[in-house]
Amino acid sequence: MIKKTVIFLVVIIILGIVAYILAPKLDTEPKLTVNNFNECVSAGYPILESYPRQCNTLEGKNFVEDIGNELEKSDLVKVNNPRPNTLIQSPLIVEGEARGFWFFEASFPVKIFDDNGFLD
Repeated sequence: MIKKTVIFLVVIIILGIVAYILAPKLDTEPKLTVNNFNECVSAGYPILESYPRQCNTLEGKNFVEDIGNELEKSDLVKVNNPRPNTLIQSPLIVEGEARGFWFFEASFPVKIFDDNGFLD
């Protein structure tokens, strides 16, 4: 009886060691490398409801959505439409408010750049 119990325990210990060694090799799911806000969103990580939006990974990395210089210029120009990172289409209507004396008769120039920084 004791001999069977010892054999059973030895087999269980050996199986435990084999499982411990092989377990990391069974984890074949590739780890996603997240390097920016868009990749973080695409990977399904949670997005904080802040402005600008923020995305946090499980590893503790924090990525902030690029909204350009909107916050720096908010005291001079407030753009209501289109918002940063909004898909635009033709005809494009730009709405907002401007203060100061640097524009003429309620009109001022607008430059639109694509994702690569090229002027459209």
